[in-house]
Amino acid sequence: MNSHMYKKTFICVVVLGLGFVLGQAADPVRDRVVKGVGIELPSLVSLYKHFHANPELSFMEAETAKRLAAELRLAGLTVTTGVGGHGLVGV
Repeated sequence: MNSHMYKKTFICVVVLGLGFVLGQAADPVRDRVVKGVGIELPSLVSLYKHFHANPELSFMEAETAKRLAAELRLAGLTVTTGVGGHGLVGV
């Protein structure tokens, strides 16, 4: 190997090593996200299963829109329905 190749290899090893070390560091934001996902995951999986057990044709998703609007309202969002047909906006 030539010296140019050694330099590239060294740089790659250092960058990968730093990425690993920094990725293992305690991160309060990451911890909050992981905790939040753990709390919300069961209800989101249930909602996913509901939507897939009750499919609707494209552009005719009236019941899906109603359920999604209700879920967004439960999450505390202000929901506008009837956007472009069955569309909705949650803010």
